[in-house]
Amino acid sequence: IEIIHLHDCLRGALGALHRDVSELSHSLALRHQQHNQQVAARSGPAATAAAAADGSVASEEEITDMERQVSGRFKVIWSVFRAHSAAEDEFIWPALKKRQSPQQQQGHHHHDGNRQKEGPRAGGSEAGVTASSSAAVIEQEEYEEDHKDEERMFETMDTLLTRLRNGLSEQRRRSADADGQDAAGSSPTSSPTPAPAPSPTS
Repeated sequence: IEIIHLHDCLRGALGALHRDVSELSHSLALRHQQHNQQVAARSGPAATAAAAADGSVASEEEITDMERQVSGRFKVIWSVFRAHSAAEDEFIWPALKKRQSPQQQQGHHHHDGNRQKEGPRAGGSEAGVTASSSAAVIEQEEYEEDHKDEERMFETMDTLLTRLRNGLSEQRRRSADADGQDAAGSSPTSSPTPAPAPSPTS
């Protein structure tokens, strides 16, 4: 029962993570659209008004907070998943296998004997016989392989989030550099000091 509840909690956490990622993706798309409008605004006042009137675009600080929330939630989910998978592989499933009744074990052997008498299935494949004759082993291999596949998916997600975080950091750096250049270009230049008027001769 506890395993089922934990799986439900993980599914709920993954659903919340999916919503956070969708919101972050939508905000990034709006920011990109606003950037394009600001670039086009240099050649027309209409684009300037459109870019300024769009108040639904998240600020850089808000996007940074979204990215941190996504990363934090992902790390919690990944850590819980690793601990849970390790507990299943090392303790839970081996303990359940030991509790298997002798009747169930005999049922597996009887089922395996029938499979071997049937011979290869149509098409000449003996995969069905091999799989049936090692049913218990395959069950263990299946859930262990599932955990390995899930771990690879988490590693892929971690790589993507790292790339996203680095990309946002680079974007903030470029924005800061651009703002500095604009400020330097718009600052008034100091006018040369006029030469003193010649004093009247006596």
